[in-house]
Amino acid sequence: MTEVATLTLQDNSGLSNGTINLNASIAIDWIEVFPQNYAVNILGSSNTVGVRSYYKYGNTQHPIFHNTGGVRFGDDATDYIWFRERLTSVASTTTVTGVIEANFTIAFGNVIVSNTASLISTGGGDVNITGNISGPGATLRFGENTDGFMNYHITGNITLGTL
Repeated sequence: MTEVATLTLQDNSGLSNGTINLNASIAIDWIEVFPQNYAVNILGSSNTVGVRSYYKYGNTQHPIFHNTGGVRFGDDATDYIWFRERLTSVASTTTVTGVIEANFTIAFGNVIVSNTASLISTGGGDVNITGNISGPGATLRFGENTDGFMNYHITGNITLGTL
């Protein structure tokens, strides 16, 4: 796995569209995402975002997925994606599979659960889902295999196999 300091996805112009697939495992210090109509898929089996940026910024900066074409974290129930800061993806639908962990707050809008997913917020953060959760036949777990106190807030409708 190669570590990258900053990964800029597309540019901030109306010509930015399509899909960005990160298929291999990644170790990225910072992801820059602009509010344009393209999709971002992080699909590797073992991923870390914010390798060292937490030490640089503390909890004052974090990656925000501003793109409007969709975000996908994982494509297999064994995938693991760790955000060393907060995680925000509310501009478009977020599809989750595998373990998605953030050291602080996780904020999602609409969520599609594909297969089995676990959302974990450590370090005193909450999981806030301000949209609907769907995935008939899928399983969504909160805080799986973790210790400590975590709050989970869902304001939309839920259509799942298991929550």
